[in-house]
This record gives sequence, structure tokens and C-alpha cells, in this order.
Amino acid sequence: MRSFAKLLKENTDITLGVQVTSVVPMDHAEISRDGLRAVDSGVFKVPSRIESNIGDEYKYIQDVADATHLRGAYLFQGSCLDESGYNNDPVNQVNNNISGFTDYDGLEYTLNTTANNKFKGFYGAAATNNGDGAIIPNKFLKDGTTNTFDFSGDFDIFCWVVADSSSGTSGTIFSKTNSSTEGIRITLNKSGSQYFANAYIHTTNTGNNAKEFSTTGTDGGTASYVQPDKPCLIRLQRKGITFNLWLVNGSESTPFGSPNGTYTGTASYPRTTGSFSVPTDATIGSQASTYSGNTVTTVGNKFGGKLHSIRIYSNVLELQSANQIFSSRPIPLIMKLAGSLYKMESSIDQKKLYVKGFGKVIIDSLISDQILTTGTAVGEWYASTATRTLTEFVDASPQEIIRAIFAKLNVTLATSPTFKLSVRDMTSIRNGINTYTASGNFLEIISQLMTIVDKSFYVSPRGKCIIEDNNIDLTDTLKFGKMYNISADGFDDTTTVNDLYVSTGAGAGFSIIHTDDPTSISLIGLYSKRILAPQITDAAAAINFRNKFLELHKVINSRYTVVAPFLIDFVRENFEVNVSNTTKNLDVNTTIKSITWTYPEGKTTIETGDFLLDAFDIEKTSAEAISNLVTDTNLNP
Repeated sequence: MRSFAKLLKENTDITLGVQVTSVVPMDHAEISRDGLRAVDSGVFKVPSRIESNIGDEYKYIQDVADATHLRGAYLFQGSCLDESGYNNDPVNQVNNNISGFTDYDGLEYTLNTTANNKFKGFYGAAATNNGDGAIIPNKFLKDGTTNTFDFSGDFDIFCWVVADSSSGTSGTIFSKTNSSTEGIRITLNKSGSQYFANAYIHTTNTGNNAKEFSTTGTDGGTASYVQPDKPCLIRLQRKGITFNLWLVNGSESTPFGSPNGTYTGTASYPRTTGSFSVPTDATIGSQASTYSGNTVTTVGNKFGGKLHSIRIYSNVLELQSANQIFSSRPIPLIMKLAGSLYKMESSIDQKKLYVKGFGKVIIDSLISDQILTTGTAVGEWYASTATRTLTEFVDASPQEIIRAIFAKLNVTLATSPTFKLSVRDMTSIRNGINTYTASGNFLEIISQLMTIVDKSFYVSPRGKCIIEDNNIDLTDTLKFGKMYNISADGFDDTTTVNDLYVSTGAGAGFSIIHTDDPTSISLIGLYSKRILAPQITDAAAAINFRNKFLELHKVINSRYTVVAPFLIDFVRENFEVNVSNTTKNLDVNTTIKSITWTYPEGKTTIETGDFLLDAFDIEKTSAEAISNLVTDTNLNP
């Protein structure tokens, strides 16, 4: 039976002394992602026999394909962190072009903006001259002996890639071999102006030769080639004694009929009894060149193109699931939630587990010089002339300020080896602020900084804070129309401001700067608000914040709800989509703010335009009022 969702638990095996991952039976799940609020959460119903303790780490996996045997999931959305739940993550590498960057995984990420491209609006990764591809250390399942990337028996690997016409080279997409070249490798090789896929297999059984077979039609099957700059899917499968290889153009309709290349084991080549699992590091986007024991030290044969997704399974995937990987829209998140258990309710036959995402540290953290201590933490670095003295930043960009806070917070999170906070700036623009004081609630600080630079952020379940442009435009491809239940929930003027006073720390002590929007006032009436922002000690940044804040809040935002009786996996926060309903005379472009999935009912609820006012807003408003009162008292005793 296929299972498109699963719940995993991470805990420490006292006997083995290592972190182990185990699957938890799940009767029901409700997952909510709240984006800019950074308060993703989940409620899970599990059998009462499941041992659970406050603080246990849980991960919820949901995909378009059967997730039962998923062991590696790389979607390259600004990160090469594994979303299968098994933490097959890359090691940090040194990049000479990014001095001190300890969060460098060997890949570079860019947003695909090509019209009519399957991956438009999604990030992709490339192994370039600046990088070395991602190196994935070998890990084991709970038994301590079986590789998480288990190629000892049947397996299935799916790779969505785009060959680059400008590179003109062949390259390795995925590899897990040792110094004796035992293991497996998948490459995309150039032939004239087009490309074919190649698989390399070599059993660990002594005396067996290596075998290469391809999609050229010379090894069985039918020939298949793809053009550069076009998405294609490569699939390598082991099923009993047979290895199958497909290379599928993204526009084909029946991808997994007869394999384009196939090989059946013989006595002289890899036998069915042989294991293709090796205890060495794996590589993505390159091939290992040298080793130190089981550790890859140098790589070569870099892939010239974009990597869009790699899925690795420890069994053969059913045809329906395989076809879904090919035909479905790209998925920005397979791991929908990762977090810690904070509340539990028990009955005779069932437990209800309440989990908050790791991003909650953003709303829970009060930043002061007790966190931003003297000395540079691992992961804290500055691209230019920026400096920090405790909470005081000089000539630092918002991205650098956030990165420094995360790096310092990681020191206090040292007891959680599976989760670390880090920043990936996808804007490639450095906006330095002359002076800034990072003091107060962390969520408020991030929101403030993002307003100054007119950017957005979200925190992935793996702890990667992605900073990007506002509203990733997918309105030409993501259209929610008549097959969805769409309601216009109305509007909420709670955050509306068209007459703004900002109290900042810029200038000599405490200053108030004012602006308004006469057009907005004439249309909807006067909405006055005073904001205390003592963190902003730079006059230009203060004015910029004031103007950007007014621009964002001078209209009364409409809110729309999209409900589907099935799981929608191809959306995330900050996607700008089209919502239409002829009955309601509705046809608008609006930005996704929150998403809720329920399983196994298979229901998705998407809130766009504005957040639904709830307890979080009430709590946040109260906290802001108290903070403003305290700050105002301190500044004006």
C-alpha cells in the first residue's frame, strides 16, 4: 500500500551513542506552515504505545510519491539539506571565494525565471568552478550497519536536471563509490549537441568487473537523447538481477515504459548477490577523485547544468508513484515540518502529539548582548567592511546581521545536533546599514530588516532561513480556479496604516519621523500608527523603513481562502498565484501566506493575501504594546 506521508522521530540511541531515526505509525496529521510568522506547527495522532517525551524531535514527510522507502530527498531550494528525514546532509566545505563561510555546501543556487519552464519560480543548484558539488557523509540506519543510502538490494533513483548548453561538458549528477570504484554513479554525457544518460555499477564482490550502460540504445532498450537547457528526468533502478535506466524529456507523456538502457547481471559483471553499498561519502554534482579512508577529499567531473531534484529510494517505486515524480509540478518542500514536541495528550488507545517547528526559536528569542557576545561564532562572517561590537552593527547588511544572530543562537542550541540555523541569501544584493542595534524580539528584528531592504524570508524545516525577493511570481502557472473551493474571507484593517510615525534611535538619541499617504487617506479614511524602532540608529535606514512600511500597509488587505479536497504539494509561502471564481467575480493575483495540510483525509487549505486574525496576532499585538511602552519609558523617562 502506498503512503504519501510519514512521521519520523529523531532520538539518541544510548547503546550506539548516535542519533537514530525511526518511523512512527500515524493515524492522523494536521500541519500548518505560517511563513513570516515562523510558527509552523503540527498535531499528530499516534498509537498510545509510542514512547514520547517533551522535547523529542519529529519530522513530517509528504510527497507526491510513495515515501515509504525514501532515504534521500534533495530539492535544491537554496539548500542541499536532505528532506527525507534521515539527515543525509552535506558537509561544510571551504570556498576560497567566500572567506569564512562555513555553511557552504559546494553548490550555487539561482532562481529559474525562464518562461514556460517546468521549474520557473523554483531555485536550482549547479556545481561550478567556484564549487565542488555537495559531499554527503555516509550514515547508517538504527541497526548501525545498514547505509541510509542502501544499495545492497533493490533501489530507485530519480534525478531532475537541466544540461547547460554553455558548459559543453559531461558530468556526474550522483555518485557513491569508493577508491576501488565500487558502488554506483549517474552521469549525463554529451554527444554532439545533445546528451545521454550513463550508469556505472560495480559490485563489492571480489572478482566482478565494473559495468557501464547508457541510454544510447547499445545496451538494450531504445535510444534516448535530450537537448541542452531543457528539463529532463533520469531514473536508475535495480530490480532483482536487472538494472534499468531511463532518460525522459520533460515534455513526454509516457515516461516509464520500456527502459532506454538495461542490463542483467552475469558472472563476469556485477552479480545479483553483490552489494552496491559502500561506506564512503556520496557526492552530488561531482565525482570523488581522492579519498582519505571513507572521506572524499577532492572531486572532479563536475556536472555542467542545473540540479532540480534528486530522490533516492531503498526499494523499487511503483509505476504510479514514478509517473507522479515525472508529471507533477515541482515541489518546494517534501519535509513539511520538523520540530520538537511541546505538548501531549493521552487516551487509552491514542496519543495526540503537538509539535512546533524549529523556526519558533525566532519568536522565542530576545536578542541582547547576552546572546550577541564578544567573539565571532561559527557561521558568522561579513562580506565587506562590516563589524559588530556586541549588539551594535556597523556597515552590515540585513543578511549579515541575521546570519550573526543565528550563529550565536546555534551556540545555545548545541544540545540539538540535528538542527542548526543558517541563512541563505538568494537576492545577491548587499544593502549595508551604517549602524544598527540588534536588540529585542528576533522576529521583530527580522521583519524590520526585511522591510528596509524590501525582501521576504521563510524558514525551511531543516533550519535554513531563505532570504528572497517578495512575491515569487507564479501567476502564469499556478492558477486556482473552478476545481477549487475559493472564498473571499473579506478584509482586515488591523495592520492598515496611512499616517505613520516611526520612533527610531537615529540621530541624537530618540527621533520621530512622520509620513502619510493622502490618496489612501481620502479613499479609506485615516489610519494612524506609531511604531517604536529604536534598533534603527541610521537616519537613511530609518527613512527607508518608514517609506517601505507605509507602502506595504497603506491599503486594506483582502484575504482569500483556497480549499482543495486533496494534498497540494507544489506550493509554499511567498508564491504569488492567481485565484479566480466567476461566481464571485473574482480574478486576482495574490500571495500565499499560510498552508494547512490534513492527512489521511487529503485536504489542503491555503490562505492568501493576508493572515487570518487569530490568537497569534492577539498575542503579538499585546507583546508589541508592552514592548513599546517599555521602550518609550526607557527612551523618555
